[in-house]
Amino acid sequence: MNNIQIRNYQPGDFQQLCAIFLRAVTMTASQHYSPQQIAAWAQIDESRWKEKLA
Repeated sequence: MNNIQIRNYQPGDFQQLCAIFLRAVTMTASQHYSPQQIAAWAQIDESRWKEKLA
C-alpha cells in the first residue's frame, strides 16, 4: 500500500472504480443512511458513468 499513485481515469479502470464506489456506499456509508437510501445510491448506470468519466 506504499505505492499509491494518483492519475487520470482510464477506461480500463471502470470495473474497479465501480467496485470501490459500491463498497463505499454499501459498507462505509451504510452507518449513516437508511437501507432505502443505500439501495437507491448504489445503482450504477454504466453508460451514464462512462459518459461522465470520458
